[in-house]
Amino acid sequence: MRNYTIYAGCLASGLMLSAVNAAVLVAADGQDTAYTVLTNDLLETNLSNAIDALTPNAGENTAAGGNDFTVLANGAFGDISTDGRFESYVIQDGVVTYELDVSTNTLGYDISSIITYAGWADNNRGTQAYTVSYSVVGDSGFTDITTVNNTPDLFTQERTTITENSTGILATGVDAVRFTFGTQQFSGVGYKELDVVGSATVPEPSSSALIGLGSLALLARRKRS
Repeated sequence: MRNYTIYAGCLASGLMLSAVNAAVLVAADGQDTAYTVLTNDLLETNLSNAIDALTPNAGENTAAGGNDFTVLANGAFGDISTDGRFESYVIQDGVVTYELDVSTNTLGYDISSIITYAGWADNNRGTQAYTVSYSVVGDSGFTDITTVNNTPDLFTQERTTITENSTGILATGVDAVRFTFGTQQFSGVGYKELDVVGSATVPEPSSSALIGLGSLALLARRKRS
């Protein structure tokens, strides 16, 4: 496995403006063996709907087994013992939007990391390039988290990990995550898995509750006096 290549960019405007020196970190690495992907991320455990507006490279996607976009969130990297292209969905360009289930978690979700995987039988269709964005509960607009534009390497399987260096939270109150793919390397990259890691957003204490806690603390001090 090669060493991580890491670059940082300013966090998009939105709910994280209070973070000091907050930056999104994007790390890319590669190897010639299969990765272990998550089976309990938000796209598998809290997905409400997925809107597919992707354009596959039809010829190469047939070579990959004729997969559809559902392999991107099925919790499987795929067997590469005979051919690293299998379990890939060869994306030429387009958009896929994942709507999260907010029927129970009505405040949405805190996103802590995003991990994406690509791979092929050789190193020609694994270099990832996309923009990932999110919307929050009560607002249908999308805010960019970061744009990934990896450098081609010599490995057949590649992983990209997106995190945040200050609070550890990329976005809060999220109800949808969108991946926008521009024109890909060789007119099609074999994406294998998209993992969005997070947990339900917890409401912050109201100002009245904080005042109440302060009053209780003051009363306890007076009694001790």
